[in-house]
Amino acid sequence: MKTKYLLAVALLLALGCSEPNDPGSPDTPTPTRLTGSWKTELGETEGFTPGVWNWSFTWADSLVGSSQLELKSLSGGHQGWIISWVFQPPLPDDYDLGEIVLTPRKEDSWHKFRWNCGDFPVPLPLPRLAVDSAMYSNLLGLIKELTTPYFDQIVTHWPQYPIPVRLFPASNGPVDLAACLNEAADIWNEGEERPWFVIDPDAGWGIRLVHFPDREMHPPLAAQITRLGPEGRPLRIHLLAGNNYDTLLARPYAVRGFVHELGHALFLWGHSLDRIHCLWGLAPPMVSEPSADERKAARWWHGLPDGLDLSRYGIE
Repeated sequence: MKTKYLLAVALLLALGCSEPNDPGSPDTPTPTRLTGSWKTELGETEGFTPGVWNWSFTWADSLVGSSQLELKSLSGGHQGWIISWVFQPPLPDDYDLGEIVLTPRKEDSWHKFRWNCGDFPVPLPLPRLAVDSAMYSNLLGLIKELTTPYFDQIVTHWPQYPIPVRLFPASNGPVDLAACLNEAADIWNEGEERPWFVIDPDAGWGIRLVHFPDREMHPPLAAQITRLGPEGRPLRIHLLAGNNYDTLLARPYAVRGFVHELGHALFLWGHSLDRIHCLWGLAPPMVSEPSADERKAARWWHGLPDGLDLSRYGIE
């Protein structure tokens, strides 16, 4: 676990401590100030808003104080954020040996979370975002549901984006499955500033279509991680298809199924409890495109630092 977090340090630069401009009275201890910059495409539409917020903190279940979070946008548009925290009373010299629990004063704006300096150099707050689904109380809850089965809520990324999709001839009578997968990739890419997927006939990593023309599969489509890279991160995913979709009437369901499997290929490996989601898992998907909830979940997952442990957020 610790190794994964060390990989995230590269995303947080300019870490340092400095004294405030006003030192206060001689009897007032100098607050602890932590500042870092976080490069990410997550912006205000994903809940990250410039401003100053008040928090409280607890260390070692005994030290209680106030903290202040300031979030500033990096120059050049949505390139990321400057994150500054001030802790008063100051943190003990050995604060990195234990967890600090940070609780927002405005609980409807941010998630409470546990931070361990040994894991991550600057506390990274996550905003509380509502979702359309009545099955989940907020976006973080949905993301946890979708990422626990394989990734145990540890943020994991592809090597780069867009993710290459390698197509091979795959037809069941009148249904061209390769064309169906291509269409499903276009559906996920629609409306995104950066496309998730790109068709690449020569890709050596990413997503591959694997067809079994003589086999009826149950379920008719499946995603399978077949190759791992450094630190056990997925490097290749096969989308397995049988001969189930073999009539023109079945073609829309093939596209719908590939939309579902591409959601898994975005590392949303679990299933939703809501039938309005393309990742609904109690039956074949009922919708033909990802919901706004699922699109936000994918952006968050891939915009957060690699190795971040989401189980530390949203704690009671």
